Parts: sequence; structure tokens; C-alpha cells
Amino acid sequence: MKRFTVILFVLVLAAVLIPTFSIVARQAHTPHENPATAGDSSDVILMLLFHGDVFDLMLSGKYQDAQGLLNELQHANISSELQYVVDRFNALSQELLVALDNLEGLLNEASAALAKYQLKEARQMLEEAGIILWDIERLRVEIQQAGDALGNRLNITNVASTEQLRQIYDRLQGLVWRLHDLVAGFNQLWEALSTEYDVRVAEELLPTNLTLEVMPGSAFIGDNIFVTGRLTSGDAPLADRQVTVLRKDEPMVFTTDEDGSYAAAIGVPLDYVSSTFLETRYLPAGSDIGIYAASISQSVTIEIRYYDTFLEVAVPGLAYPGLPVTVSGRVSSTGDVVERTVSLLLDNVHLADVQTEDQFEFEVTIPQDTLVGAHGLNAVVAPYGRYAGTSKGLDVRVTEFQIEADIQAPSLFVTPGQVEVNGRVHIGPEAIAGASVVLTFGTSSSSIVETSADGSFTAVLDEPLRLSLAGPQKLTVGIEPGEPYYGALEVEKWIVVVNPVGISLVLVGLVSVGLLVYRRMTTRPVTLLPTMTARTPDLITEVFPVIPPPRPKPEISDIRGEIWAAYLEGVGVVEKATGTYLGPNATLREFLGAVVSQIAAAARQPMAELTTITEIALYSAREPDAGIVTDARQLASIIRKEVEGDAA
Repeated sequence: MKRFTVILFVLVLAAVLIPTFSIVARQAHTPHENPATAGDSSDVILMLLFHGDVFDLMLSGKYQDAQGLLNELQHANISSELQYVVDRFNALSQELLVALDNLEGLLNEASAALAKYQLKEARQMLEEAGIILWDIERLRVEIQQAGDALGNRLNITNVASTEQLRQIYDRLQGLVWRLHDLVAGFNQLWEALSTEYDVRVAEELLPTNLTLEVMPGSAFIGDNIFVTGRLTSGDAPLADRQVTVLRKDEPMVFTTDEDGSYAAAIGVPLDYVSSTFLETRYLPAGSDIGIYAASISQSVTIEIRYYDTFLEVAVPGLAYPGLPVTVSGRVSSTGDVVERTVSLLLDNVHLADVQTEDQFEFEVTIPQDTLVGAHGLNAVVAPYGRYAGTSKGLDVRVTEFQIEADIQAPSLFVTPGQVEVNGRVHIGPEAIAGASVVLTFGTSSSSIVETSADGSFTAVLDEPLRLSLAGPQKLTVGIEPGEPYYGALEVEKWIVVVNPVGISLVLVGLVSVGLLVYRRMTTRPVTLLPTMTARTPDLITEVFPVIPPPRPKPEISDIRGEIWAAYLEGVGVVEKATGTYLGPNATLREFLGAVVSQIAAAARQPMAELTTITEIALYSAREPDAGIVTDARQLASIIRKEVEGDAA
């Protein structure tokens, strides 16, 4: 009977406690980590691999690819200790990539200019390339220094770093050193082109002269202008030569006639700018190379005329997904009235077009998937012949109608059974039909229904038998309307759930335990003992020797050995006072946690500091400073004084 009652009581107690308590498992002790290897993570290895790939692409001349890869490193997870060095390394690499790309382009252009005897242009390019070469050499040296600093921060030379980390860092350093060869190659090319320039200048070339005249000096967009000019060398015309008229870097090639003159009609581009310029160039070709020098005419500025366009637009401040919004406005111009096209864009996504000659008003539907919040609405008038285009941007806020829900649910429920929930979804007096209603009760019961034409709904949720005796359970009602312009709604209610079965079990258990206790107390026989004289028993005292376990003996240097000796001095005092010993398998932190509550309060902080100093000395990759030995000895002395004084 007694065993049955105990078992029943345990089961009832479990039924009461299990639903209301949770156990959170965690480590009993802080993990003991070696500080020397803490930074050797996969993030660091990936970062070094990325940098190595960047310099590999750089050395291959793929500057754009290297630039894209380097931009991805902005999203890397870098520790705060390495952030400054890595940022500096990245910034120098970015600057070097731009400089190398510009240098290569300038040297290629200078080579092409020398081939065409464009000596003035070639000299300017070579001067710019020389400045960039000097800057590249500076960047190369600074990148090497930044790479060395990165290696120092990562403790690459430390024996604790992994072989993989050292190999990846050595690869990066090797690629950085190869920059010297790349820069040397560019320097040789620059010197060769400079020598070629000197040779070209030393040649006696016949000078040429090229003129340019433009009529008229002012024209509407789309109209033609006429250009004329003449190519000569001294007083002699250069016939049957090709000259190039440049209009905003758009080349048009013409051939000179017998007296060296040329003439052509050129259309004014549809750029809707106030002015543009023209110039003509002659580059020796064929048999003229090495005989005639290149020449360029003076630049002639052309005034461009067109009609300005003006736009007025108005939209409501609020818009709703899936509903139309009215856009009104007016288009005008300094020229005649013509039909224009007005395009409407929401966040640069085209919505609609309208044709108008003056005022306009039209409706455009906001896309159903438009997110709630501020959006940019742009009205754009496209250019049309002599009429320039224009645009106007407006801010519009997309929002939703907020619906309401009336929910009826019981405030008290007896499990097991069914919970009936009724409700109505509406916005003001208007019912919301066809809305999806998702109901969740507790963690194990759910139902999905849809509102009827009058916005009402009814749902029944099954609630199984639970172990808990009584307590609140949350009822969640989520409403998702079918129309995009209605916002979703979530309603929460709390229902008290009562479990009569569980309560009955508890009562039965308590009554059984009470009866058992009552029976034992009422049926226990009373035994009368003879009167005896109390006496003090003989105490047999036996002293057992306490043998402390062997201490850990790490491989330590002179400074580390002195710190370790100071630590052992403090530990010996604590061991003697507490009877707790530092075992060979225990970490220093574990020993501190075991004894800190047993020693004097004034000795606890010194003991913690001495433990930290000793851990750093044992596990740090660098040799500790000699001054730390003095700190350790002072802490050990304080511990001895406080612990022994407290014991006395």
C-alpha cells in the first residue's frame, strides 16, 4: 500500500509540474579556449583566399574582374581587431587597380598616337603615364607594408597558427611581391614609348594646316549646318586626303578635293543642350606617314536652339494597392501647341501613357503587389522634334484600409472538448466577404474558414486532453482579406482551460498521501524505555592524511615559470584553507570556481586576477612582459595575507 501511494503521488506531481516548467540545458563551465588559436577561423582563411584571387586577376590584367571581386569583400565578416588593417589593405588595392587600368589605357593610346605621328597627343599621354607610374610604385610599397601588418595581426609566424593559414598567407604575399615585376614591365614599356617619341620628334616632318568654318553659327535641333575647310602644307594643297570632323566625339570622314578643300552638310544632334562644338583632324596615312605631321583645326562652337517643355502634375497623397488613382496636370511649351505623350511610372516601373495637347486627367491602377509605404511617382514627357522632354517626380504614400473584427469566444473552457468561435469582419458598416480566417488555439488545434456575404464566420476547434490542471491558452485569429487594398488583421484572446481529470488525479493523490500519514501516526506502538543516565560517548579520533593530487606541469619559459610559481604560491594557501586541491585534469578557471566562495571576500578578486594572468602567460602566443611577474607576486602575497588572516 505504501509503495503504491508513493508511485501515485509522483505521477500526480509530474502531471502538475511538467506543463508549467522547462529545463534549459547549458554548459556547467565556460569553455577553456587557447587565446593563441582563437583567431584562426574559417572567415580569416576565406578572406585571405579572396585577396589572393584579387591579386591573381590583377597580375593577369583582368582589372575589372579583380575590382568586382574586391567589392564583394566589403560584405565579409571581419573581427574588430583586423578591421582597420583589412580596410587599409582593401583601400590600397582599390586605388592600385584603378591606377593600373588607367596606366594601361594611356600607354596603349600613346602607342597608337605615335604610330599616327600625333606627337603632341603622345607627349601628353606619356607625361600622364609617368605620373601614374610613380604613384603605382608608392602604392606597391604601401600594400607590401599592409600585408606584413596583416600577417602580424594574424600571428602567422606563431607555432599555434595552422599550416593551412600559413600556406594561404604565403600565397598572398607571393602574389603581392610579383607586383614588382608587373610595375617593372609597365616602366619598360613607358621608356620604350618615350624613346620612340624622341625619335619621331627628331624626324623632319612637313607641317600641315587645317581650317574649319561653320555656317550658320546657330541652328535648331535637327536642322543641317554646313562645314567647309582646307588642308595645306605650306602653300601647297593636300588633295585626296581624309579629314575627320568630330561632333561630340562622333567622327565623320570626308576627302579633300584638288585644292585641298572639303565641304559637307551635318545635322544638329538631338541632344537638347545649349551648344556644341566641332573640330577637324588630319592624321597622316599610307605614304604620308613620316613625311607630313598631323594637324587639328580650331574648335567652332555652335549655338543650339529648341523649345522648352513645362509640366504640371497633381496626384492624391494616398493610394491603395489594386485601386485606381487620378493623375491630372498640364503640358505646355515655348513653341506651338503639339500633341505630347505623358508617361507615368511608379518606382521606375511603367504604369500608363496618355496623349495630350494641353491639360490631361486619367486614372492609373496601383499594382496589387505594391508594398505599403512611401513610393516615387514620376510623370515623364518624351522629347518630340524641336520640343525638349521634361519630367516631374512626386511622392505618394501607398496604404491599406484597416479592417475590424468582432470575435466571440468563451472565457472558460473544460478540456477535452470543442471550442466554438464566432465573429464578423467589417470596415465600418460594410461587411468584408470572402476573407480567409485562420484560427489557432494553443499549440495543437487550428482551423481555416472563410467569411460569408455578411462578413460573419463560425469555427470549431478540437481541444484534446492536456496534463495541465488549469491555465490560460491563447486563441489567435488571423484574417487575410481577398482584396489587396484591405490590410491583414490578427486578434488574440485568452481562454482559461480547466482539466477536471488532472484535478481529480491530484485530489486522489493528496487524499491517499494524507490517509497514509494519518494511519502511520495512529497505529505506531508506543514503547516505554527504562530511565537511563545520559553519558558522553567516548570519541575515537583518527587523523587521515590528505594527499594533494599532482599539479600540472606545463612547458614554460623563464618568465612564464616565475608567473606559474607565483600562482602556485597563491593556490597552496587556498588549498590549505579550503581543503580543495587543483587536480591535474582541472583548468585554472574550474579551480577558481570551486574555491572562490570558500575563501575570504577580500581574497576573491586577487585570486581571479592571478588566474587570468597565469592563463594568458600559459596560452598566449607571445612572451609575456617581465612586469607581469611583479603583478603576479603581489597578487599571491595579497591572497596569502587575506586567507591566512581570515583563518586566524
